[in-house]
Amino acid sequence: MESVGAKLKNHREEKGYSLEQVVRETHIARRYITALESEAFDEFPAESYLLGFLRNYSQFLDLEPQEMVQLYRNIRLQEQPAPIEELIHTPSRRAPVTLIAAIVVAVLLIAGGAFFGIRMLLGRNAEAAPVAVAGEEYAFSNDFLEQRFGVGDSISLNLNGESYSLIVVSSDNALLIESPGETLSVTDDVEASLDVTGDGRPDLRVLVRNAQLSGDRPSAVIRFDRQVASPSGAASVGSGPAEAGGIGLPLGDTNVASRRRQPQLVVEREQEQSYELRMSFIGPTMLRYLTADGDRVERWFGDGEQFELTQEDEVRFWLSNAGGTNLEIDGRSLSLGESGEVVAFQTRWVADGNTQRLELHPVY
Repeated sequence: MESVGAKLKNHREEKGYSLEQVVRETHIARRYITALESEAFDEFPAESYLLGFLRNYSQFLDLEPQEMVQLYRNIRLQEQPAPIEELIHTPSRRAPVTLIAAIVVAVLLIAGGAFFGIRMLLGRNAEAAPVAVAGEEYAFSNDFLEQRFGVGDSISLNLNGESYSLIVVSSDNALLIESPGETLSVTDDVEASLDVTGDGRPDLRVLVRNAQLSGDRPSAVIRFDRQVASPSGAASVGSGPAEAGGIGLPLGDTNVASRRRQPQLVVEREQEQSYELRMSFIGPTMLRYLTADGDRVERWFGDGEQFELTQEDEVRFWLSNAGGTNLEIDGRSLSLGESGEVVAFQTRWVADGNTQRLELHPVY
């Protein structure tokens, strides 16, 4: 039977992917990719991390994620010692009934105490274990990145020519920002530095506010700033260097052909004008959007609800259920994706000769 690690590594090498490219495309830290390929499963803070990364990495390599998870479980099962002692029965002489009854009562008491002790211990460990949840993927390429991040969100960035990934997880009523070099525990109104590379020097300044630590998906407004020594109270999103159009967040890019999507033409006009955007939801969907003015909205929509927005500049959207959302811009229907698919896209004005094209661009 081929091992999990060997299968991952062989498929990666067959496709000609370097470790650096895998890290960049999957947003999984290099040490976890290496741990999967070498089957160093103890490197992961919890099995939920391992299974989530294994599914993502397998899908990236065009392997069947569930088959790889089952292969991992089979390997772990084989590592468990066989209960030989329980299979061996040694007959004993008949003991007095009273003595047998006393032994049975004593065993039950001890087993009951052990059961509740183990249950309490496991309960404490479960509370403290980080929880990994699938979320949005963001690229941090400007001087700072600020918005509301929830559990499961990941942020990719480049430091000194190397690619790194940050992951937001939940543990014991707190948010954790995990990086290859350091894990930072944050609560509301916190300012701290983060050593991403593990060289003992801070790489990012982290500001946290408006934390919501309860509910199904804890979140907080987090600002990551490359200017580690800059004073607190720096400008918010929208005041930094911006691309043409005003949002100032890059669309990103990908080297994986299967992930690449072409922009969709919405309308052509002689000049930029306001346009009407309407979303009709046919399934539960989380919607987030960010305007060029820095306005943010995040809310859940149910089946049958609608959302309307009139805008002139660019708008960036995140949807948790692309197939559960019907999008119309100025009366034109646009395709977003499959049911349950998480997508990010942005409206953008593009000059084409003497006309302006309003296009819908994918965000990587």
